[in-house]
Amino acid sequence: MHPGFEDLASTWDDDPMRVERARALARAVVDRVDLQGAHVVEDGCGTGLVGFSLLEVSVPATLTLIDPSPAMREQVARKIADLAPGRACVLEPGSDLGSGHDLVISSMVLHHVPDPAEKIRAWAGWVETGGHVAVADLHPEDGSFHGPDVDDVHRGFDPREVARWMEEAGLEVGPPTDVFVIEKNIEGGEGHFPVWLLIGRRR
Repeated sequence: MHPGFEDLASTWDDDPMRVERARALARAVVDRVDLQGAHVVEDGCGTGLVGFSLLEVSVPATLTLIDPSPAMREQVARKIADLAPGRACVLEPGSDLGSGHDLVISSMVLHHVPDPAEKIRAWAGWVETGGHVAVADLHPEDGSFHGPDVDDVHRGFDPREVARWMEEAGLEVGPPTDVFVIEKNIEGGEGHFPVWLLIGRRR
C-alpha cells in the first residue's frame, strides 16, 4: 500500500478531475465490453470511483471491490450502503474470490505491484472463459509522477510489454488506447502523464 493513501481516503473523491477520469475509463470499457448482468471485480479500487462509475453507465449484476487500505474500504462501504445495497461488496486483498467473474478491472494499480506479470496472471484466473481483464496505467515516465521521495513503484509501462504479459496469462488482447491524461504540478512546472487502457479476453 502506497504511503499516504490512508490519510487521503476521506478527501479522495473531492478532486473533480479524479472523478471524471474514473468516468472516462468506465465509458471506454463499456464501449468495448458488454457488462449487462456481469459479475465485475475492481482490484485496487481506492474509494471505488471506477467501479461505481461502471454502475452509472452499465448494468452489471454484482460489483466486488478490493483494496488494501482500511480507510479506503471504509469509504467504499459507505458508498455501497448508499448506492448499491445488495449489489456490491468490499473485500481485503487475499480474500477468496474464486473464478467465474466476467470482468476484472484495475486502474493505476499495476505500477505499485512488485511483480506485475504475476498480478496479471492472478487477474486472468479470476475470470471465466470469454471474460475480460481491463488494465489502465501510466506510459513510461521519468519518475516525476510520484517524485523523488517515492522509489518503490514502477515508472510506468510500455503497453506492448503489458500486452505480452496478458497474452502469456491466456488473454487475447486488443490494441491499447489512451483514456485520459493526468496533469500534475511537478518540480520544474506542470507534468502531463497519459494513461493507456488494455483489455484482454480470456481464451
